[in-house]
Amino acid sequence: MDKTKHIIESYGPNGRIALFCGWAFDNYATHPWISPNGTGFRYPPEYNRDLNQMHEAEKHFQSHHLCYEYNNILYNILGNTVGNRADKPHHWTWHATAKQRAEAFLKTIGKWEDDSICFNSMDWKCKDEI
Repeated sequence: MDKTKHIIESYGPNGRIALFCGWAFDNYATHPWISPNGTGFRYPPEYNRDLNQMHEAEKHFQSHHLCYEYNNILYNILGNTVGNRADKPHHWTWHATAKQRAEAFLKTIGKWEDDSICFNSMDWKCKDEI
């Protein structure tokens, strides 16, 4: 694995979501994470902690298929935690936390990895600890 890819991966799920959303990474910059508007930041957005950031990320689903897939995955992640009912399968997905949305997002775009379970970056905790 090249050095830049290794550094990007060290940011874990937040970095993978940022790259999908049009962010760039410049290994040689003081503020290596470059937003789509060209502003540099030290770290990618904390999608796992910020519903506003997840809302912005969700806007990057350009097809109905991705939106539908995302909603189904999110529904499965929520399970019965917020009162899901079989007769209204997507009725409760708006109650999802930023962390749950980030997981569903990564699974939807095919970037969910086993290491994502413990969200190594930015002190995400293992699901068992929640």
